[in-house]
Amino acid sequence: MKIIPKNIKTAAAALVLTGLTAGPVFAQQYDFLSPPNPDTNRLYRVNIKTGEMGVCWYVRDKGIGFTDCRPVGEGAGPQKPGHYKLYATKFDSEKGVFRVNTNTGEMSQCWVRRGNLVCTEFAR
Repeated sequence: MKIIPKNIKTAAAALVLTGLTAGPVFAQQYDFLSPPNPDTNRLYRVNIKTGEMGVCWYVRDKGIGFTDCRPVGEGAGPQKPGHYKLYATKFDSEKGVFRVNTNTGEMSQCWVRRGNLVCTEFAR
């Protein structure tokens, strides 16, 4: 037996509820994290599948300023496929973050050096 809603609002509500219980339509592609240093306005990102890093920050300038994103340098490009997340230490002068492959437990430290985002080799 088919149940047909008596009005459009009921049908729309049914569709919304079905979508909410079916899970997200798009999977998360990036993880984001700021370092613990309170004097740093950087935001790091990692592609959770490839491990490729990125970093941007706000620069005050005439008008409203701008977002400055730095080039990927040594070790910060795509890595072997995995599941990557970013973690920060509690060390309040730290300006970098840890990139962790949660499938293998390997981690590397990433920070900005001479204007480029760089990362150490993975270690475990």
